[in-house]
Amino acid sequence: MPEQWSEMEGRLKPSRSLEDRLRDHPELWVKIESLLAVVENAAGDVEKAAEAELRVTEELRQLGNEALRGWARRQAQRKEEEVAQQPERDSVPDDNAPVRAAYRYLTNRPGQFNYRDALMAKLPIGSGEVESAHRYVIQDRLKRAGAWWKLKNARHMLALRVCRANQEWDSYWQSRRQQAA
Repeated sequence: MPEQWSEMEGRLKPSRSLEDRLRDHPELWVKIESLLAVVENAAGDVEKAAEAELRVTEELRQLGNEALRGWARRQAQRKEEEVAQQPERDSVPDDNAPVRAAYRYLTNRPGQFNYRDALMAKLPIGSGEVESAHRYVIQDRLKRAGAWWKLKNARHMLALRVCRANQEWDSYWQSRRQQAA
């Protein structure tokens, strides 16, 4: 283990002290202070090793999460600045300027890419569920062996299947009954 640390130290030769570098990242400074308080048992309330281990583990988990969030923010900001400085030339039509189109798409939708809150709300991330829905919404009914459909009827059947998949079945039929009355 000691050789691993000395090897790691050899690769990490920063030009500034740790204290100076932590001043640039106050959120990490606070977390490291909190971690040190647990390690040093500053409050004097940790008497068992298992409790100290749990606290240190939790502090490290939070430290890691905050460090990664900060890294992601800095990476996104750096990429945004890079793209903003070097978009495709204005003479290039939008159809041939994918970076410009992607940049415009993302900047026109602030707050729509909040994955952390979506995950906390147990919402799906990505389009996999939507893209695979055709198997159970469309294909299960319309691609049965020996089945054939007129286009008009297939569209009506598909509308009903989508209604059921979206848990709107009862409200759909209730509105139909009201229309008929």
